[in-house]
Amino acid sequence: YHSNPEDGTRVMAYDCNGSDAQEFRFQDGQLRSKLDENKCVRPIWDEPKEQQKLELWECEDTRTSLAYECDDLDEEYCIIEVVGEDLCFEVGERRNSRSFFVDLEKCRPKKQIQRWHKKEPVLSASPSAAPVTPSQPTSPPTKAPVTGK
Repeated sequence: YHSNPEDGTRVMAYDCNGSDAQEFRFQDGQLRSKLDENKCVRPIWDEPKEQQKLELWECEDTRTSLAYECDDLDEEYCIIEVVGEDLCFEVGERRNSRSFFVDLEKCRPKKQIQRWHKKEPVLSASPSAAPVTPSQPTSPPTKAPVTGK
């Protein structure tokens, strides 16, 4: 999401530019915006399900109480999973020429569009404290243009 941390702002994936608007931090199972630590990622509907878009909202809202974890794929990448669900963050349909919606989809760790880059420093005692950003796609998406931690 650009630099608008208002409630209801959709979570989008863009080419990495190093801004705070593109970084999130895990804290107590929540995924918080670095731009505004009082804003957390949540699904747009009450129950998480496939093809659901994500948005920012005040962290105290009940839908932001879903827990997320960063499941390591290797030292550089992980998948972001909803705890207790088989749903992961995935770069979804194209919004415009430069951005993509971020959706919840069935977890498939080998899919490039579900891999998220872990930004250093990664704290070994608490890996979930590491900020995450979308990885750079290495090939064009195969479904409605997509990409993905």
